Amino acid sequence: MIVLPPSFPFGGMENPMLAFMTPTLIAGDKSLVSTVAHELAHSWTGNLVSNATWRDLWLNEGFTTYFTNRIVEAVYGKEQAELEWVIEYGRLVEEMQSMPLAEQTLPANVQDRDPNLAFNRFTYDKASMFVHELESRLGRAAFDIFLRQYVEHFAFSAITTESFVKYAQQTLLVEHGDKLSENELNEWIYGQGLPDWFVAPTSTSFDKVDAALEAFIGGAPAHTLAVTQWRVHHWQYFLSKLPLVVSQSMLLDLDEAFQLTGHQNAEIACDWYRVAIRNHFDLILPALSIYLCKIGRGKFVRPLFTELQVAGYKQELVTIYNQARPGYHPSLQVKLDALLRVEIGLIG
Repeated sequence: MIVLPPSFPFGGMENPMLAFMTPTLIAGDKSLVSTVAHELAHSWTGNLVSNATWRDLWLNEGFTTYFTNRIVEAVYGKEQAELEWVIEYGRLVEEMQSMPLAEQTLPANVQDRDPNLAFNRFTYDKASMFVHELESRLGRAAFDIFLRQYVEHFAFSAITTESFVKYAQQTLLVEHGDKLSENELNEWIYGQGLPDWFVAPTSTSFDKVDAALEAFIGGAPAHTLAVTQWRVHHWQYFLSKLPLVVSQSMLLDLDEAFQLTGHQNAEIACDWYRVAIRNHFDLILPALSIYLCKIGRGKFVRPLFTELQVAGYKQELVTIYNQARPGYHPSLQVKLDALLRVEIGLIG
């Protein structure tokens, strides 16, 4: 593995023999290493069995995201795997609320558009939910046999969505037709959104976070919340479940108690800044500027500039973008230029 400069716009890239990694994974406590598992898992689904076109990217990313969760479970335990799976589902739900329904299929509808658009939560997280459901339907032992046979069958080849469907018809539906129907298979792959029967992942590990949220929203001071055993994903869940409108005094209380502004964990910092921007908590603006100038990972940069745009921070957005843009990868510059096209005329 090699950790690239901050301008590297992705979490990782699965090159054979040398995986590229973003420096935002270095949090000081090894809490973000699931991306390492993800890139290594691509050695099987992505580099050994690859997608024939960008439309079929879900065959890479969906199976690899599922494998990532299995690796996390094997190394760190079931609780951690459940936490990450629930957060994964939360990301998917957020994107479902903003993405046109026609775009919410596993095959990416990018045949006549920028293939970068295929890298969305549906090719990653919806596809992962599909693979998780296959495991649930068949049972882990039987599903692991299918996975090994699938990879061996298509090893060193690039396949389409239809190649997978045909293979599933000849294997899954023949050997496990009592557990999965062809209509259900097609609904998952070609249907929009999530199937009606889908049951979202849960984790009792979030119960303590729900209790803390209820207490804080009910008026309990932040320093009284029991957070000593929280992991990164507990914090992400807490910040994502805060009300859309949070008072300045409550935000200040949270920040003073937990030093969220300038947090060294890029995931927590990003989620905190999104909440703060949304509620015009201006005290974070200097730290936000530093964050956006030193981090070039699209996962963090795009939503933060979007939040600034929606919240009406026009001049602040222009100032920060002018400073940060030269340090971004050209592919990210193009995306942000398009996203901020209304403001771009103010940028020299």
